[in-house]
Amino acid sequence: MAKSKTASFVVALGLVTHQNEQAVLDKRFKIAEKLYNKVLYHARMQLTELYKNRRYQEVLEERRLAIKAKET
Repeated sequence: MAKSKTASFVVALGLVTHQNEQAVLDKRFKIAEKLYNKVLYHARMQLTELYKNRRYQEVLEERRLAIKAKET
């Protein structure tokens, strides 16, 4: 992430919760973390398959040649 050109400040405040509320929040954050990791894994696998795809490689090469032709 690029550094902001304007001044920025962050205030961190503690959250006052009861024990049962804390347990619920912890559980939900763990579920969200697992979901995020699964989605990230799936996206990375799709990207890996895309890079292996012959048609994708052909299109990339065509694009490289077109850019090179434009430059000369």
